[in-house]
Amino acid sequence: MVCGRHSCGRHGHCLWPSWFVAVIVEPRREWMKLCCSLKDLAAFIKEVDTELAKPLEEGDYDALVNIIRILWRIKDRQAATDEMFEPLKQAIELLKIYNQDLPDEVHTHLQVVSCTC
Repeated sequence: MVCGRHSCGRHGHCLWPSWFVAVIVEPRREWMKLCCSLKDLAAFIKEVDTELAKPLEEGDYDALVNIIRILWRIKDRQAATDEMFEPLKQAIELLKIYNQDLPDEVHTHLQVVSCTC
């Protein structure tokens, strides 16, 4: 990379945008992605709970097919959901090191997820 007449390695002011992106922006993007994943999971759980709470009458083939569809959707999401919690665990541990807590929004979504699992 070139900064004016000098290579960026020669002037500290040329490196800060890369540092800013690497240290501040990327973790923030990952954090927002995690928050969105928690929101999606909470919405999915709410939807599944609503569908599974519907009564199943004997001989109701359509309702039975719907339940099987729901179970397949749960199975399809299982791996992605399981993988989602490892970065969350890492983020929590990192925050603990610096005596920080999770944002209230994340606590709210975690409560929804833990209450319905």
